[in-house]
Amino acid sequence: MKKTYITALSLLATAGAAFAGGGGPEYQVTVDYIPFNVGGARGESPRNITIDVRSVEATQDGPWYGVDLNDDGEIAFIDSYIYLFKASPVRGKVGEMLAFNDDSFENGFGDGSLYGFDSYLSLDLLPGQYVLAISAYSMSEEEARTGINFVSQGPYTLATNPAEDWSFSDHGDYSVRISDSFRGSTILQTDGTIFVVPAPAAIGLVGVAGLAMARRRR
Repeated sequence: MKKTYITALSLLATAGAAFAGGGGPEYQVTVDYIPFNVGGARGESPRNITIDVRSVEATQDGPWYGVDLNDDGEIAFIDSYIYLFKASPVRGKVGEMLAFNDDSFENGFGDGSLYGFDSYLSLDLLPGQYVLAISAYSMSEEEARTGINFVSQGPYTLATNPAEDWSFSDHGDYSVRISDSFRGSTILQTDGTIFVVPAPAAIGLVGVAGLAMARRRR
């Protein structure tokens, strides 16, 4: 989905941008991996699980008005993109891909999301171990697996408040809530940050790496 934004080549250069021939600026952002467990005994029926992302700190109606959803004193957010995988017994790997989502303009507002660019999934899962991969739009399955996500847009901040456009940021915050609708309980709720990789040389440092989650908490 195309976004409007204010671009600054100097900012992209300091963010480690690489320019693909014939296209716009392309740079790297991190991928976070969130492991979680769906409880239950072997042979039990699937449970309806919802995965709800909250990130975009801007109102739905233009001009855009920034809202500091997480009370951290700044407007910084991602247009999230998520993949759900089965967990893998192999360290540093994920298993079968089960589902993915970019935007949800019909569901997912119960957590306080202000705009449909926040991702949302609702699906039936058997008891077992799963991994959610989250990063910025757009992310392919291969990028979700390797932890190296090449994007041409976002993370974002609002240049002014109100504003018609977004500008690039070096990071974007998000929160995720995973719930078991059958049991009426929250399986996991966590906050995280997606970062722009600071330099092309750092490409080898970004990866699944045992599904470790390096997050800046506020």
